[in-house]
Amino acid sequence: MKFKYRSAHERGSAEHGWLHARFTFSFANYYDPEHNGFHTLQVMNNDVIEPGGGFPSHPHHDAEIFTYVLSGKLEHKDSMGNGSVIEAGDLQYMSAGEGVQHSEFNPSDSEKTELYQIWMRPNQKGGKPRYAEKKLSEIKSLAGRGAWVMMQRSFKEEIKDEKIRFSKRSLDKDPLDWFKDNNKKVGDIITTRVHEVMKTGVKVSIDNDKKIVVSIRKSDLAKSSADARPEVFSPGNALDAKITELDLEKRKIKLSVKAAQIDEKKSLVAKFGEGATKSGATLKGIFEKAIGKKGKKEK
Repeated sequence: MKFKYRSAHERGSAEHGWLHARFTFSFANYYDPEHNGFHTLQVMNNDVIEPGGGFPSHPHHDAEIFTYVLSGKLEHKDSMGNGSVIEAGDLQYMSAGEGVQHSEFNPSDSEKTELYQIWMRPNQKGGKPRYAEKKLSEIKSLAGRGAWVMMQRSFKEEIKDEKIRFSKRSLDKDPLDWFKDNNKKVGDIITTRVHEVMKTGVKVSIDNDKKIVVSIRKSDLAKSSADARPEVFSPGNALDAKITELDLEKRKIKLSVKAAQIDEKKSLVAKFGEGATKSGATLKGIFEKAIGKKGKKEK
């Protein structure tokens, strides 16, 4: 697999006064179809929090969340009863499991807090939420042993007999392998499900686990411009779409409902009469003609 260099200033961003955020992958109101996570890595945010600012209590589920403080301090409280302040160089781990609430604030009156927050998709959904943290001095003692060893050994006591299901093996299966596994290629028509409706189009999920989500532009939603209105769709609606571009190496996928409808019309015309459209006939007329022929034969 080839990797393309992407400089820091090309990342997504958000400015909220108290928060200055940079997003490596699509997050919140920032969406980039070419950067929707990498394997099980879903979020990699670089946040700078102004003094006294922070995130009020909010929920998470089915996410392995790692927070590394670059500078300043971060105060954490959660529904499991944990509450502490981690400082520059400290590493925090929270497995949201079946659901957890937590808050994060910069407790300083004068110093900004900068951190990296990383979310991984767990191997299994649900489970009991967990929390652990390690101080800089403890992490330094593990230096040179490798990130995977550090993660597992460093948190071993805090999570007791439970293992962090976070290993290199979990990165081996690429969600985009779905196309190879199902022998799908450019030109094929696949059934998708509407995942989200936007003003500019819709997002659809391709696989049952909703690990592959692709945007379909408004102009590609229907053959007729009058029907290409995102607001007529709802999450869960089934949509047949044609694969118009598929580059697994560059992680590019383009789908078109319009192209699928055009192919369907061509197929019907070929089946029920090639000269039908030349004479100005509609699909309705083609169907009526076909049904009429069938009815006469049955008589």
